[in-house]
Amino acid sequence: MKKELKNILYEHAPDKRTTVSVFKSENPKITLHFHRSFEMLYVLSGELLATVGDKTFTAGEDEIVFVHNYYAHTYKPLSDYTKYVFIIPANYSTDI
Repeated sequence: MKKELKNILYEHAPDKRTTVSVFKSENPKITLHFHRSFEMLYVLSGELLATVGDKTFTAGEDEIVFVHNYYAHTYKPLSDYTKYVFIIPANYSTDI
């Protein structure tokens, strides 16, 4: 049985980008959202609980979380963590 997802936010800012964006962030709790762009998260330190689509898992230091376009996803800190986020515009999709 599939888990029902509620209160999903469409995040439009990543979809306005036309080039790959990279930024570093620390300890954010990210609400459940989706966008057309692909997202890749690299955990530098610490640990977080990631939900991507209907899968929930722990991601820790030196691990990568890949989010396909249109997949609902959220991140919650399990400890202090630092991550790099790569936003890859949908126009790159034929290359991925």
